[in-house]
This record gives sequence, C-alpha cells and structure tokens, in this order.
Amino acid sequence: MEAAAYRARRPAETPLYALLESLYETVKGAWEDLFERRYGFWRGLLDGVVARYLDCGVFERGFARIRCPDCAAEYLLALFCKGRGCPDAGQGNGDGTLRTMKFVPR
Repeated sequence: MEAAAYRARRPAETPLYALLESLYETVKGAWEDLFERRYGFWRGLLDGVVARYLDCGVFERGFARIRCPDCAAEYLLALFCKGRGCPDAGQGNGDGTLRTMKFVPR
C-alpha cells in the first residue's frame, strides 16, 4: 500500500466551524423562547459536543509531534475529538493510519 503524505487540515476555515462559532451561543440563549415548545428542552449534551468540535484539529488546543524513526523528519499533528459526527475526526487520523503515512520534511 502506498503511503500518503500528511496534509494538515484547517477546520477553522470550514463553513460548519464558522456557523457554530458565530451562532451557537445565540441559538442556545434563545432556545427557550423560540424553540422549546416545538423541539423540547435544551439538551446539555450539545454543549460538550460543540465544544469538542470547535477544539478538534486546532493546534492551539493540543498537538502531537510525530517523528520518523528512520530519517528523523518531524511534523506536528493536531489532536482530534474522535467524535462520530465530526467531519475532520473521521478522515483517517486517530485510527491507526499514522503507521502508513509518508514523512515529508518541511
């Protein structure tokens, strides 16, 4: 199997990230007045899910330094939330694919 070169993702540049970052607190604050009658009470589980999504793949929230044992090339890998609904976490990081990645010096 051919090894893939690692390309860092930029989750903060996605439309979903921008939407959640800008409107999540607004929707949460207005939920009781605007949506509770139709959709039910606010589920606190959402707070943790959204917080993990916003932290997912962002270097400022945590990273690992990956070093090739053969050539000592290094790169940084942002930590992922491993959430089931996360579009970034399900893209091959965290599921063992690091063993087959090609190390590309910067």
